[in-house]
Amino acid sequence: MTKEESQPSGTSTLMDISGFRAVRTKGRTTVSREHLGLQDAFGKFTSKNQEWLHSLQLDPIESYLPIIQSLDVQIGKLSKELETMAPQDEDVRLLMTIAGVGYYSDLLVKSEIGDISRFPDGEKLSKEGSRWLRWIMVECVHTHLKWRRKLNRHFLCACGHSGADS
Repeated sequence: MTKEESQPSGTSTLMDISGFRAVRTKGRTTVSREHLGLQDAFGKFTSKNQEWLHSLQLDPIESYLPIIQSLDVQIGKLSKELETMAPQDEDVRLLMTIAGVGYYSDLLVKSEIGDISRFPDGEKLSKEGSRWLRWIMVECVHTHLKWRRKLNRHFLCACGHSGADS
């Protein structure tokens, strides 16, 4: 991690803060998957899950937990800063209307695309956009699909239908 990636300055731009958070989130995921062998089934890095990992009293896990906890603190601080920035940007407010997609994703999309007129079509955007943009768009699709399935089940139950797997 370079010095620029390690600490945002007091006058950080939207792109800087979104990028700092993305690097830390990706780092936390790398530690959990590659170094601890944990997959998505493990769940989020909640205090409860970290306590469970600690209770295993395994040296490799114990050596990585402080890294995960440090990244969690940094991610939390950056998230709060981004959360205050989100409602101030008209494009981000528009992106926030997409069901199941939150302010962080919207801010990262906005910061990575910048001026949309740079891209003559969607294909150029997907091929010439940044790796962070491609990564967050995949994350958004997964989140949106999970949200939509839950909404569909709720709607079907409210209508008296059962057994539908949407």
